Amino acid sequence: MPDIRQLWDEFCALRFLIVGVWNTLFSYIVFAVLYHFFGGGWRDVPVQVISAVVGITNAYVCHRVVTFRSQGSWWQEYIRFYVVYGLQALLQMFAFFIFSTWLKYNGYIVQFVLTIVFSLASYWAHKTYSFRRVVCHG
Repeated sequence: MPDIRQLWDEFCALRFLIVGVWNTLFSYIVFAVLYHFFGGGWRDVPVQVISAVVGITNAYVCHRVVTFRSQGSWWQEYIRFYVVYGLQALLQMFAFFIFSTWLKYNGYIVQFVLTIVFSLASYWAHKTYSFRRVVCHG
């Protein structure tokens, strides 16, 4: 019978999912708090930028430690991680602007849906680019 540690090592995708759920909740809460106190009109951009930086940094630390267990250069991986999530964040900010400002959808709902949609593709990007030198089973 395999021990729990061996099973955990074999299921990189499951670890990614668990960390992803945590990061989605964490990032959304950071966004919601900032949006509540500072959002509206032109102030949506700084709220998006600050919440993206905090969320990306949290995600990097969690994925580095829990998902991929990387021992590589943290600085190089952090930059690659930012390329993936930074591009995602820019696209997400643009979509947020379109849906919340032009189309007048609720900002909280828009951010929630966009976070889910953009998170679906990030596993592959991080596995093949951000942490590409890390062997991740499962």
